[in-house]
Amino acid sequence: MAAPKGNTYGYGNPRSGRPREWKDSDIEEEAQIFIEWAQRKDALVWREFASLRGYPHTYLYDWIEKNEAFRYAAEYARTAIGTRRERLHLDKMVSRYAPLYDEKLAEYEDNQEKLKAELKKNNEKALSDAETIRSLIAICAGSSKEISGIIQPSQPTVAPEQSLLH
Repeated sequence: MAAPKGNTYGYGNPRSGRPREWKDSDIEEEAQIFIEWAQRKDALVWREFASLRGYPHTYLYDWIEKNEAFRYAAEYARTAIGTRRERLHLDKMVSRYAPLYDEKLAEYEDNQEKLKAELKKNNEKALSDAETIRSLIAICAGSSKEISGIIQPSQPTVAPEQSLLH
């Protein structure tokens, strides 16, 4: 639906209207700025670059696919920022960020957590089952002692010399 006649909704808003058309030369310029930004010590989140530059982070992915210079810049930025985060993590200055940026690693670690939880649950069930079995064995062992103390082997009622077959 078109805007009503005389509307001023977008007046003064530089982001209103049609999205900017990005030429390859513009994208390559952004790639160079991206590399420079990634070298800063305070650059820890590579998607932050897009928000600082005023466009959605999804542009980064589009440009990675269609522009070789930006693909290189993004790989450089990921490596530089990832290395910086890992060093900060080793120095205990930041928590571990790697799964946020590496989808495969995040998926692997999620699966590991699920497996650990399942193993813990299975181990707890196995320990519970083992306790139940030990209890039953103790009851059975105690019962057999009690029974053996009460019931004596039966005495023969017929003398051995008396046999049914004479």
